[in-house]
Amino acid sequence: MRIRIRIRIRIRIRIRIRIRRPRQVTIGNAEEILKKNVIESSRIEYKEGWNPEKILHTICAFANDIENIGGGYIILGVEEENGMPVFPIKGINRADIDDINRELLALGKLMEPEYVPSTSHSVIDGKDVLLIEVITGDSRPYKCPISISKDKAKRTGKAFFIRRLSSTIRANTDDERKLFEVASLVPFDCRVNHSAYIKDIRPSILGEYLSKIESPDEEGRNEKSLITLCKDLKILGPPPYDNRPINAGILFFNERPRDFIEYAYVDVVDMPDPTGTGMTEARFDGPLDLQLEGAMALLRRDVIRVMTIKDPETPVASRIFSYPPAAIEEAISNALYHRDYTIREPVTVTIRPDRITVLSFPGPDKTITDDEIRTLNMASIRYRNARIGDLLKHRGLAEKRGTGIGTMIRSLKQNGSKMPLFETDAERTFLRVTFFINDHFLDYQEKEEIVYVKERKTADELKTDIMVVLRDRGAVSMRELTDALGYSRNAQNVYRIVRDLVSEGRVEYTIPDKISSRNQRIRLKL
Repeated sequence: MRIRIRIRIRIRIRIRIRIRRPRQVTIGNAEEILKKNVIESSRIEYKEGWNPEKILHTICAFANDIENIGGGYIILGVEEENGMPVFPIKGINRADIDDINRELLALGKLMEPEYVPSTSHSVIDGKDVLLIEVITGDSRPYKCPISISKDKAKRTGKAFFIRRLSSTIRANTDDERKLFEVASLVPFDCRVNHSAYIKDIRPSILGEYLSKIESPDEEGRNEKSLITLCKDLKILGPPPYDNRPINAGILFFNERPRDFIEYAYVDVVDMPDPTGTGMTEARFDGPLDLQLEGAMALLRRDVIRVMTIKDPETPVASRIFSYPPAAIEEAISNALYHRDYTIREPVTVTIRPDRITVLSFPGPDKTITDDEIRTLNMASIRYRNARIGDLLKHRGLAEKRGTGIGTMIRSLKQNGSKMPLFETDAERTFLRVTFFINDHFLDYQEKEEIVYVKERKTADELKTDIMVVLRDRGAVSMRELTDALGYSRNAQNVYRIVRDLVSEGRVEYTIPDKISSRNQRIRLKL
């Protein structure tokens, strides 16, 4: 007797295909770049429409980052004229955005090595724009096809592309040599910190930062994992170290960065006597942006003073600071931005009876000549810590490329103060910036017409000061107003008081329908 048993085996195979789209960025959004001027023009490319070949070349150039300035941004939907965006913007068709993202993935595969940028969709003035963010590539140098034409006769191989000022160009032989040299050096702030883990990035500090920069991710951060937020902020290393933060991440998002990076702090030393008698020291070792804010808060509270000088012939009074806060803040910001964090020395701010010095290591880049240092005409073509610079810029604590020294000098001139003294040595091992106290504070006790007051003003007093500036100067920008009042560029109380005055109908915006316009001015209500 034969028994036949039939066994049927069904095997189901499920194949899931995931289309990896470019990640969404959280900072450096298109509206911030267009209207707040936080990024220098050499790092921005405006494109009216989708031109894949030119965009591929620009992505390649930004990823190569031959000048180590942190990559760049391409904004689709914005017309360009002489390197500047044209308003009103034209925008792109929202229905095309998914197709563009897919094409970007395909373009990235044409590069050697493969590179995929991040993208972010924004609506500005009712128009759709797409921001393509290209950070310095981990595997640079990159090259890409010279032509992506479907006509085989027009294809001529691949080449390296770089940025020169605001233009994308094909690299020549010398450029290629330099490109390989810079590619072999990963900037300190972009290096993985092998002593740190993702858990060392504090969600509370990260959330506070996102709130301060008014990031769209701040509202939904509770729904995102810590690792996703870190990837969006680009503070994690490349694979296989994508679970470890880079040094910039530790410097900004850990409560004690010096536990991981020695001497990553600011010392403020008050030295009332040259012998050191009575010397006191305060140390600020939290997140880098809070180090700057903490040092400035101490200086404002204990050192920086303001005088009201009354003219006996008129009812007009002038306000003069012992040291203009905007100038001191700029010097400390530059020190944190451009210092070498591998050198075992902190940034040191020293207070003496008649001067304040800011000391950092090393000195200016050797591309800056001695004459440029002497004449205060300094603008480096290289950044030592481009990622740190970006994170400071988004907080409003660092200037655009080459404008920081100008801000410093402008605020000193408006305050009637002497020009600062910049000192370094032949090897550029240090930079010491000295600010001298305003002459009025050397002999104010002998002048009866001078009233000595604390800097902190009530809201009503600040309103009065703003009205005086507007009466004297007419229409001014917010930067001009804060400089005239002696405040830093990040003086939120000034912005708040201006909004109050607008609500009260005492002052007005010259462009009321575009509050964030770069051409915006404030004036007395006509």
